[in-house]
Parts: sequence; structure tokens; C-alpha cells
Amino acid sequence: MERKFLSDLLADVNSKLLAGVDNDPNLSRDIKKPALFCALRNGEVDKCIIVGGSHAENLSIAVSNLGLDIFTVTQRGWKISNDSIEAVTPALKEKIEAAPKGTPIVIFCLDNSSYFSSAPDGSMKPPAKSNPTDGKYHIEGKLSVAPDRWISITIEKLNRLIAVCKENPVFVMSPMPRYVVSACCKDKSHITNYEDSDYLSNMKQELDRLNGTVKKRLEAATLIDTMELLCAGKTSLDKLEQAITMGWQQDPVHPTKHTYAKIALHLLEKLAEPPRQPTVATAGRGTKRKREDAGDPRGGKMTNRSRDWMERLAPQKPPWAHQDGGWRGQHGQRSRGGHEDARGGHHWRGGGYGRRGRFRGRGYGRGYDGYDG
Repeated sequence: MERKFLSDLLADVNSKLLAGVDNDPNLSRDIKKPALFCALRNGEVDKCIIVGGSHAENLSIAVSNLGLDIFTVTQRGWKISNDSIEAVTPALKEKIEAAPKGTPIVIFCLDNSSYFSSAPDGSMKPPAKSNPTDGKYHIEGKLSVAPDRWISITIEKLNRLIAVCKENPVFVMSPMPRYVVSACCKDKSHITNYEDSDYLSNMKQELDRLNGTVKKRLEAATLIDTMELLCAGKTSLDKLEQAITMGWQQDPVHPTKHTYAKIALHLLEKLAEPPRQPTVATAGRGTKRKREDAGDPRGGKMTNRSRDWMERLAPQKPPWAHQDGGWRGQHGQRSRGGHEDARGGHHWRGGGYGRRGRFRGRGYGRGYDGYDG
């Protein structure tokens, strides 16, 4: 009854006031169930370095309001390039030296590299401030998410910045949707796909694809799905649409302060999580094993598997030949044949029937019959 009453009440508040309150709060009074936002309550994370553009600057304000000491390296409109990486590196090194060892670093800068305007001929270009009167970025043509080849080049440049962080844990925020609640302007030649019925679903699908590429290309950093922080879990299309409707009311690119606050709350929980240890399946993935580690029969350690392959790959001898002068025969067959002496001569040795089909002739020039076991 309590849950039904509160759920209906919160749903009504969200629909009427667009408050963005969780419709399913934690009502458990079980002491065994973990409390919400443990990292914030217990003070597990008290300092953080935030790097990036306008999203990073707005997020740093929200995180600071939660009581954390924030070191910022931000600039509105900042975008990844060779020049921008070189320009920001000295400032980041200075912040890392000033902060305590192991301070987590959050990089929020992929959004400005993730969207392009596409012309009918297939050419693409980044958003530009084409209207000098409003100072805003505009999308001439169709709004598109960056292709894999482009974002891969971007991540290569970002990895150079991540390398500066050394032992500090690094978290990269994924890009957020934009131009969903409204287009960049009223010009119908801008964002020509805005009226498409599958506009948001296509954007979500393309962002999921882009996030997969980023995750594969990142080195020594953890990718955080920003929208999963906002939606407190896996992001369905309905949850995404609801979050954008409530969170991007005033600006089609930057969400409200309340939205940044929700992202900041869940971000602290991510920063407090211990780093994942490599599993048996993933340990050493992407690195070439040394010959001695791989059990290569040509050198290093020998294993049962490598010995087995040595025997399989060795030249096969005929069934009657034996290296030390023994002759082999099948069970119940005549075990008699020739052996090539090291000096080049052929000698006939031994004869008879063996229970295991194996006779060994000992001596030179004459032989005797005997059981081998």
C-alpha cells in the first residue's frame, strides 16, 4: 500500500512538475539492504579532477555542491585535437601534482567530437557557428553521429592525455544526446532529420555503437555511460525519452542543473568502486605471450601439451623400426624386420611371436627373443 501510494504520488509530481523524481524509491527497512549513495554518505570519495568542456564545467559545479574538493581543467567549447591536447597537458600535470596520490580523474569531452552535419552528397563537417547573431552552433543538413573511423582517431589523441594521468584512475564520460527537445534553430535546412519518427531511436542506436568503439579503443581508462547514470541503470528508449524531456527543457545541448546533480550523485558511486581485476578469460588479452610462457617446444618451458605436439609433429617411423634396435609388430604378428646401423649397414635381428607384439633384439650380429614387459 505504501509503495503504491508513493509511486502514484511521485508519478503525478513528475508529470505535472517535470521534477525528475525517482518513481521507485528504496522503501526497504531491511538492515541488510545497502543504503543508497553509500559513497556520498561514507565520504569514500572526497577529491576529484575533472577535465573537459562545458559539460565538464557544469558537472564539476554539481560535484562540488556535494562537498567534494574539485580540481578542474575545463574550458567551454573544448574539443579533442592535437593542439588542444598539447595545450591542456601542462595544466593537467599541475593538477595531478597538487592533488593527493590516486585522486580519480573524470574526462568529459567526447560530446563535441561525436556529432556532425551531413550533406546530401554524404560529406560531413562538424557543427559551426554559422549565424554570427546568436553565437550558437548550427547543424546544416542532417544530424549524424561520428563514424567509427573518426571516433577511433579521436580516441588515439585522447589516449595521449590519459597517459599523463599515470597511476590515477581515469574515467571517461560517454557523450549525451542533443537536439532532441528542440533543433538548433527554426531553419528547416538545419537538422533535416529532426522530424523523422525514428530520430531518437536512431540516435540512441548510433550512440551505443559509438560507445562500443570508444570502449575498445580506450587505454588505461574506464568508460562510463552518462545516460545510465542519469537513468540509474540500463537505458531503454522510453526511459531515455523521459529523461531528455525532463532534463533538457531550456537548452537542446546542456541539461538542467538538477540533471547534472543526478549524474554527479551516481558518478560518485562509480568512482568509489574498486578497480576490476582481470579475469582468467581476459587476463593478458591484447598482449603477445612470450615463447617461454606459451610452452613453445622450441624454447622456454615445456608442458604436457607441448610434448604431445612434439610427438605428433615428429617424423613417423614404420611399425617395424625402432631407434635403439628394437622392432615393433602388431599383436600376434611376426615381429621381424631390419634396422639401419649408425655405420650404414643393415642387420637382421630377433624373431618370433610376442604377446604384446614387441620384440627387442640386443647385441650385434645375432639376437635373441625376449618379451618386452
